[in-house]
Amino acid sequence: MGARPPLPAKRSAATSSSEESAFLSDDDVVELDCSDVAPPFRARPVVSAPRSPSSAKRRKQAAHVSSMGQLELRALPRTPSTSCPSSGRASWTTAEPPSSRDSRRSLPVEVLGAVPEDEARRAPRGVAGVRQGGHASVGSVRRGRDAARGGPRHGEGADLEDAPSGVPPIGRLAATGRWGDVCEQLFARINSAFVSGGPGAGKSTLLRKLGSFLSERYTADGEVVVLAPTGTSAKTAGRMTYHSFFGFGREYVPLRLDPKEEAERLLATGRYGPIKDRLREVRALLLDEISLVSAANLSVMFELLASVQSDARPCLWFAFGDFLPLGPVQGKMAYTAPCWSTLFGNSFLELTGTFRQREPGFIRAVRDARLGNSSEAVEQLIKDCSIEGSAYEEIKTSIFHLMPRLRAVIQHNRDCLTRLSRGAPTKVFTAVDSVELDPDRDMSRKAPNLEGVSANTRAAALADCVAPPAISHCLHARVMVISNRKKDLGVCHGSIGFIVGYDDTDGSPSVRLENHVLPAGIERGNWGLRDRGDTWIEVAFPAVKFAARVLAAPGVLAVRTQVPLVLGWASTIHMSQSLSISEAVLDLSECFEAGMVHTALSRVPDKARLHVKSFSAGRLFADQCALKLYNEWRRL
Repeated sequence: MGARPPLPAKRSAATSSSEESAFLSDDDVVELDCSDVAPPFRARPVVSAPRSPSSAKRRKQAAHVSSMGQLELRALPRTPSTSCPSSGRASWTTAEPPSSRDSRRSLPVEVLGAVPEDEARRAPRGVAGVRQGGHASVGSVRRGRDAARGGPRHGEGADLEDAPSGVPPIGRLAATGRWGDVCEQLFARINSAFVSGGPGAGKSTLLRKLGSFLSERYTADGEVVVLAPTGTSAKTAGRMTYHSFFGFGREYVPLRLDPKEEAERLLATGRYGPIKDRLREVRALLLDEISLVSAANLSVMFELLASVQSDARPCLWFAFGDFLPLGPVQGKMAYTAPCWSTLFGNSFLELTGTFRQREPGFIRAVRDARLGNSSEAVEQLIKDCSIEGSAYEEIKTSIFHLMPRLRAVIQHNRDCLTRLSRGAPTKVFTAVDSVELDPDRDMSRKAPNLEGVSANTRAAALADCVAPPAISHCLHARVMVISNRKKDLGVCHGSIGFIVGYDDTDGSPSVRLENHVLPAGIERGNWGLRDRGDTWIEVAFPAVKFAARVLAAPGVLAVRTQVPLVLGWASTIHMSQSLSISEAVLDLSECFEAGMVHTALSRVPDKARLHVKSFSAGRLFADQCALKLYNEWRRL
């Protein structure tokens, strides 16, 4: 026999056998564009005739290389960045006019641009985010660095034969209402996850199911927490606000630009002793209405948990929400936070069901409005629900109104109060403003001089206070609660009732809230409970304190003492987020933000109880940055 030929050089992924390619590094992986030429996979029949190992290997290699010759090889492009313009939300919501083509296009069914990116950053200790070489979920086939991305690419495992266990991808499980299986799959990933979808898609349902599921696995007190950005959304979620859990005030704004430094500042204050104890216990955190959480606040929450937790007890994050409706009143969207990619990568679970609206035409209109598409379905909905003239006058003071601008809300409430009082003089609750030392101030510095804070400086700090300086009212006036101090009664910011009496001592109002079931264990006299029935409660609302930081005098709080109520015949669309309202009149002609029309249209589940007073098609548009990200992010 002749001399043995030298061993071949290391082959590329294109010429390696399937067995060998399984051992390639991530950097050697390429994508095969075989959409037009690759036949369906068929199992080869078993060949009984014996073959020599060398001849069999050569035949296998030759056949593999021959078939690969028909395929186009291309390197994987990098995933586009999820960052948005640094100038904030306004810069990219106004970059495209409402009538532009992009603002009215529909999202594609398949996401073609989702490809692996650079290695995910290592999550800080105590945080279970997207992990390099992460746990592969059942029913998905992960190639290359897919495991580090926290989920399969959209379209993989879409057929049951592609999933070894016969379990479809998580999105298909959710679409069929198999919530128990969805919870199992999310938990099996051992990664944090972002869950999104349109209004009524089942986000709140999955939030409740997942919370119960996790509580059965993390059984100690405080290991599973469910949070929300507002009192109304917290009531829907069945838990508390993130402000309360993390020790933020309602008007909290970080004092340090670096979230890690801000977290260290907060943890150094005396009142954070018990807060640190409860943060250490958290194993799973479920955050509802993530679109209302600013990037700055999310970053501080992330750093607070990372600072107090250990590597041995990582915390899973599950964020729920939709970035196409309205965003936070102040600050940038949460997905622009530096910690977003660490937690969730560039993937999410999309819920596509519709459980709130039941009429097909109504469903199509709401979905089109979500994408900024003024479609025939939207136009037909507006036509069917339009109300004007004498028909509107009949319901003007009896049906709740949603309006885009606060000044219109104030005017409508005044008109309704005047009609109710029949022109007689109304009473006024007048606020008392003052200043106090901030308990979270830097204690290493000398305490500021409160007497040096001028009235103008104090007024400037309270300019955006949710409690107005004066509240006109009368008996039977409809009012809205603007505080969460009665949350133990199930009464929170956004609850609506009407005044039924006044206290003989201080003149504070008693409010009756209909269709309200009192939580178990609450007796009369507790939390201001005056009376109760099977479906209603009466609650006293004395004046409380509302605080805001005085930027011109660090360490000082401006404080307004006022009854925690405002007139409630109308509210801004911003305030209505996370609510399902039984009946409403929509005044939409002056909507000014991306997603505002969609938010209003989706609040009412029954088309017959939706009344549209005004509408302008040019005011219906979607957020371009959010649309772009939903196109690029991979579906789980």
